[in-house]
Amino acid sequence: MFRVATNCVSRGHAPDHTHGSLARGRRITGDRDGGALAGRNRGGMTLVRERRAPDRFRPDLVPTWAKVAAWTVLASVLPSVTWRLTMSINALLNGDNPCMPPDLPIGEQIYIVAVLPTFQIGLASLTFGLIQRWGEVLPRWLPVVGGRRVPISFGVAAAVGGALAITALIVWSQLLQGGQPTRPLPEGCSKPGWDVLRWYLPMLLWPPLLILLAGHYRHRRRREER
Repeated sequence: MFRVATNCVSRGHAPDHTHGSLARGRRITGDRDGGALAGRNRGGMTLVRERRAPDRFRPDLVPTWAKVAAWTVLASVLPSVTWRLTMSINALLNGDNPCMPPDLPIGEQIYIVAVLPTFQIGLASLTFGLIQRWGEVLPRWLPVVGGRRVPISFGVAAAVGGALAITALIVWSQLLQGGQPTRPLPEGCSKPGWDVLRWYLPMLLWPPLLILLAGHYRHRRRREER
């Protein structure tokens, strides 16, 4: 795909807008990272062609332990998601759970049953970007940024920031708040105990594994770009 630049010089005739003969008498410039290519034809018209970022991803540099770590992150959220979905759907259908009364607002029901599990699994799935191609070059179907390379610093910062945010959430909810809910519980509903917390225990693996994969991501990207 070409776009016509505005620095066309014409003497006594209209500029030639054809895209056919660029083979003779043109000059090609570009950068090593796959930026714009400029070609100049004999009439003085400059044509610029956009080129997507080159693919430098090397699957052979992704070790088995990194793949296992990424899958472990996803697996660590599944017990809590499964328990929450089972408990919520059963409570809404049977109405025998005081913590989720039948008159619970519809918006809160959708949040508990659909939004929260989707968000949790989606965040955990982003970990695969640290070991797969789309974590280096953004998918082409994305608007505006599709096909562009992800800066190494951005990928590492996003992973480390996510790990710190998850750690802060765990510390705040379980240590500083003592596991107390942030708002009054419905009548007949008791504070969550070990029967609930055990489903969230595997999530403690999430932050350290994310930090470990961020270090691997940085090391691998630097090797690929040498």
